[in-house]
Amino acid sequence: MSRVAVVGELLIDMISSSFVRDLGEATSFGRFFAGSPGNLVSNLHDLGVDTSLLSRVGDDFFGRAYLAHL
Repeated sequence: MSRVAVVGELLIDMISSSFVRDLGEATSFGRFFAGSPGNLVSNLHDLGVDTSLLSRVGDDFFGRAYLAHL
């Protein structure tokens, strides 16, 4: 069985729930987990690869949400 260790940043994309020409007109946003390291580890794990991720998140809503997601 292969093992993969990944080091990198974790990102959250905030995308407008509706099409707007000016971002200031947006009334709501969706939260999407992003960033190559997080996506890579998640996808490899789904394929049965033993993975480890070294990163850092803040002690806030987004950081806790990412930890729960992973």
